Amino acid sequence: MSTGLITESQINMTKLTIIGLGVIGGSIAAAIKKYHPSCAVIGCDKNSRTLEIALKMKLINQGVEDIKEAIFSSDIILIATSISGLKVVLSTLAPHIKRDQIITDVCSVKSSVIDTARKILKEHFSQFVPGHPLAGSEKIGIEGIDENLFINKKIVLTPCKETDDTAVKKVTGLWQSLQAQVSIMDPEAHDKILSLTSHLPHV
Repeated sequence: MSTGLITESQINMTKLTIIGLGVIGGSIAAAIKKYHPSCAVIGCDKNSRTLEIALKMKLINQGVEDIKEAIFSSDIILIATSISGLKVVLSTLAPHIKRDQIITDVCSVKSSVIDTARKILKEHFSQFVPGHPLAGSEKIGIEGIDENLFINKKIVLTPCKETDDTAVKKVTGLWQSLQAQVSIMDPEAHDKILSLTSHLPHV
């Protein structure tokens, strides 16, 4: 449940990397700029035009296509790519992760994502906090971003037994600072509920 505005100092975040600047990633960047203007946001996307637009819209402080460069010295690394692109992203960033960095995602399916992350991140898996914002838009691409997209929206986090408690608290604080309501759920329960309430209706 949202507890109001939370500052960067409370979640110890001065630099955030967002990998994937679609509607969700771009909206997160916009919300960070709204609530934490002093936090440096590094945008990483394979589409150079998307990075140019994000810079022009002042959503990010820096735009880079190279993941290694993008995550350097960031406190939190947020992966906002599709599920199909997650494996490549994790494999690329895994060799460069530092012990004090936190990784989280926004994928709508958690069990398979967790299995993939566990295999790829290995000793860094405890730093990974699986997440799923129950928010979206009919628009696509960075032009469809909304800085208010997460206000009063549910954010489900599905940490595992290995997940570091401090990492969970910081990701929880990050989402709450964007005025979202955070819930903790078992990964399998999340997938079962979402398959019935979201994925099946879409099919």
